[in-house]
Amino acid sequence: MTVEAPVRPQTLTALAECRDVSVEYGEGDARVAALQDVSLKVGPSERLALWGRSGSGKTTLLHVLGGLVEPTAGVVTWRGEELSSLDAAARARVRARGMAYVFQGAHLLPYFTAYENVAFAAATVEDDPTAERAEELLGLVGLASKLDSL
Repeated sequence: MTVEAPVRPQTLTALAECRDVSVEYGEGDARVAALQDVSLKVGPSERLALWGRSGSGKTTLLHVLGGLVEPTAGVVTWRGEELSSLDAAARARVRARGMAYVFQGAHLLPYFTAYENVAFAAATVEDDPTAERAEELLGLVGLASKLDSL
């Protein structure tokens, strides 16, 4: 007689994780190591703050965690899914399902309202965005009162 243990859902131990991640830009004498062997885990209820001097790799690390930049070496996972195994469109869908990313610069369409900018962005990553979805997203970041603001 064989007795098998019940299958239990796997508990998520890391929301985002980097293992031995390096990012290099350029080639030859112009090669720059933006990140070298970075490893970290961010749990589902944890918050992360990065600080350091200009050029120390803070933005590069956030871009790697967000799936915007592929590491030169190492592994990046989001909710247990390895981002490097996904194409750009699939990474965008992962971001749309549970990752908020606000760029340091204002990458907005200047003649669009806040609502129009968010609706346009949602249309690029969601299969069926609705007007309510854009309003919901603005509400999540405390900008519901700015729908019509440029």
